[in-house]
Amino acid sequence: MNTPFSDDDDRLLLDLGAAIRAAEAVPERFVELGKQAFTWYGIDAELAELSYDSAADQAPGFAVARGAAAELRALTFTSGNLTLELELTPAAVRGQVLPPGTGVVVLSGADGTITAVLDADGWFALAIDTAQSFTLTVRTAGAALTTGPIIP
Repeated sequence: MNTPFSDDDDRLLLDLGAAIRAAEAVPERFVELGKQAFTWYGIDAELAELSYDSAADQAPGFAVARGAAAELRALTFTSGNLTLELELTPAAVRGQVLPPGTGVVVLSGADGTITAVLDADGWFALAIDTAQSFTLTVRTAGAALTTGPIIP
């Protein structure tokens, strides 16, 4: 009885099936390297210096009103001719870039990236769980800056 496939054809189909299954199982390290490639988005941006952190104002022994920690954390980053002022709440990052102007802000964290557009006054807002560390890259028409890791 003649079959349309020879033993060589059957072996080829088995090998192709194994190759397809192997390609579908992407190693976790490969996925992580792909995510890290997006961190190069801001490689040409100047690293901003943290010039103010309200968390530093709450040093040990400093009494906080009514015994509760502040829900709002304020940060200021400076770099070249840009200043980035941030307000962190448990569920959002809000900020303004000075001098005011349009552009974009890219937040990179463990869950990926989120992009926001700066309005004409340099304001932006991002909804994110700020319990995880992240970095911000700001691009305006004339400059770019990136923060180091912002750690909760």
